[in-house]
Amino acid sequence: MRWLAWWYLLDRCWRWLMIRRFFAKSQPPAPKRWPSIDLIQPLTHGVFDLTKTLQQRLTLSYTGQLQHYWVIDQADSQTFAVCSALQRKNPEQRITIIQVAPDWGQRASKLVKLQAALAQANSEVLWFIDDDVSLPVDGLNQALPYLLQPQGGAIFGLACYVNWRNLPSALMSNFVNANALPSYIGLAALTEPYTITGHQFALQRRVFEQIGGFSGMQGRIDDDHELARRVQAHGLRNLQTPLIYAVDNYFVDLPAYLQQMQRWFTIPRVLMLPDLNQHDQFVTSLTSLAQPIPTILALASIRQPKLRPWLLACLLAQLGLQRWQMQRYCQTKLPWWAWPLSIIGTLLDPLLMLWGLLGDDTIVWRGERIRLRRSASAQWLGKEQDHD
Repeated sequence: MRWLAWWYLLDRCWRWLMIRRFFAKSQPPAPKRWPSIDLIQPLTHGVFDLTKTLQQRLTLSYTGQLQHYWVIDQADSQTFAVCSALQRKNPEQRITIIQVAPDWGQRASKLVKLQAALAQANSEVLWFIDDDVSLPVDGLNQALPYLLQPQGGAIFGLACYVNWRNLPSALMSNFVNANALPSYIGLAALTEPYTITGHQFALQRRVFEQIGGFSGMQGRIDDDHELARRVQAHGLRNLQTPLIYAVDNYFVDLPAYLQQMQRWFTIPRVLMLPDLNQHDQFVTSLTSLAQPIPTILALASIRQPKLRPWLLACLLAQLGLQRWQMQRYCQTKLPWWAWPLSIIGTLLDPLLMLWGLLGDDTIVWRGERIRLRRSASAQWLGKEQDHD
């Protein structure tokens, strides 16, 4: 069992080195002319402070022209009131509010909202951003040069979750913050990124149209993965940038948290991993094998107490890596009471991953039970209690 501990410790050291190397790279040169950007923002009323999020986006510093598209549900009068008030308060900003009819239930799907904005958008760069995401003030200027590199297809960044309002939200924030930078940067060091993180991403309009945009994606639940596949199919690159953005993702209870964890591992297993080439499948498996080692050591140490120092060493290595990356790159600190959750997450998250990877093909999304199919279509099985 000791060799497993050494494997995990070496894996943490390797990830530390990869993160340092990634952020030490020089940024591509700024363009001579900054292209215009359409910031396309599908909005859904939620628990987070939407007014604060949208107001922060209006303070984004961008050298070129920036147009905001706020896309909301027709029946969502509360979100419409928030958007209208901000539009009146900021007449100097280019803001377009678009109301969309529902395509199922009481809401319009995210894809329908994106398409509604695309029908009016006319800038050179299309930047898609979820409603619970906050970019740094200089985030657009920071990331755009990567998109303008030769063979640049799509760019995306790295998430830092910031919601600690209750236990389920804190568990999710801890999971993402412990794994996002080490996993995405580590994978990008060994292979070209084969997917796009859907929180926020950007493409040049001409590239988006060249690869077919969102055409033919109706009924799909993996639109970000499919867009990444189309980018690569046209000989272009999905580029991981050092842009770190904040996500205010609230979970009302533990079932909502568990459902999200299951979705995050079931959807790639069913809809993405089977279509990867052998190299990408191998690299993905290789970089994931060390993840359950602390859990294995914890279980084994129940009957073999001599393994407990090795377990402690692994836990300290993970906590040290997490604390270092959060302070140095995310420039944020965990609440003092959240550190025990980091230990719990290190031990329990691999079991939740296994649940998503080995379970059936059914997920719960927006209160609907959905069976995924390899064709990327989804079969709606019925309504459950909505935790989202």
